[in-house]
Amino acid sequence: RRSCRTSRADAVGGAVGLRTTNRFVLGGTGDFDLLGRTWMYDFYANLGRTFGHTYTHGARNVANYNLALDAVRDPATGAIVCRSTLTNPNNGCVPYNVFGTGVLDPNARNYVLGRPWGDNNLAENVVAGTLRGDPFSTWAGKVSIATGFERREESVSGSNDPLATTNSYFAANYKPTFGSYTVTEGFFETVVPLLQDSPLGTSLNFNGGVRVADYSTSGSATTWKTGLDYTPVEDF
Repeated sequence: RRSCRTSRADAVGGAVGLRTTNRFVLGGTGDFDLLGRTWMYDFYANLGRTFGHTYTHGARNVANYNLALDAVRDPATGAIVCRSTLTNPNNGCVPYNVFGTGVLDPNARNYVLGRPWGDNNLAENVVAGTLRGDPFSTWAGKVSIATGFERREESVSGSNDPLATTNSYFAANYKPTFGSYTVTEGFFETVVPLLQDSPLGTSLNFNGGVRVADYSTSGSATTWKTGLDYTPVEDF
């Protein structure tokens, strides 16, 4: 599966974002017999990649803007130039006129404004499976169990405009993100019938489950549950 999403702003100034996602999933389900009992299983593997590219039109380069505003007349020619050009003729500075309409030199605009950008690449890998069956029976019926596992890996890396790294723009100083974590989980659940069509009730079932999750960032955690489901008569 492939999806793409773009969010845009006007061409004069504003952020533009493009995100492309590729996701590949392979899975299966089935059953088999073991010692006279039927077991059902399912599994899947997921590979996901998302690429995000964001950039901003017309972001002000603070250093260039300050140099371009500091305009003076060249003592030798009388032309308006950047003061910095008098001591550094090859610095590329173009005087920037903030007054009036239609007086702005396009070269000055290009010198003052930039196009900062930032990229992020996200990756997700998942593999999981479950197994379900009724391994044996009690006096009240079949005992059901379910067990399974899942492992998930998440990571992100990126790159960006070198000038944004040093906060050279008035806004839109994009920074890349780096990091990763993994989660490995396993679970076991069971339902054990204790009564079935008995003088003491229509049914009584014990249910319980436990799940262990191991996070690479915070360690392991165990959760569990126990319960009883009682039906004294069919309507209650």
